[in-house]
Amino acid sequence: MGYEGEFGPGVKALVISLYYGGNMTQGKLLEFLEDIGISMSAGHLSNLLIKNHADFETEKNEIYLAGRFVQSLAALRPIGVPVLAESTTPRM
Repeated sequence: MGYEGEFGPGVKALVISLYYGGNMTQGKLLEFLEDIGISMSAGHLSNLLIKNHADFETEKNEIYLAGRFVQSLAALRPIGVPVLAESTTPRM
């Protein structure tokens, strides 16, 4: 997500974060951008949100696989065995 076109990675990251994380509509995003002095067409905003996200797909798959791996390790731990190797008994 580097410089491509007229918008840098900061603007792109902000737009994607507000859209997906902040649940902002595209219309509200365009209003917000206009309010802070950034002029972007609705078509460009739409393309920014839906195209060229292969890196996100790769990251999502890696997170999924890591979760499955941790889940498989948890299944191997016998019930009643503490997760930490240290004693859980308080010291006096």
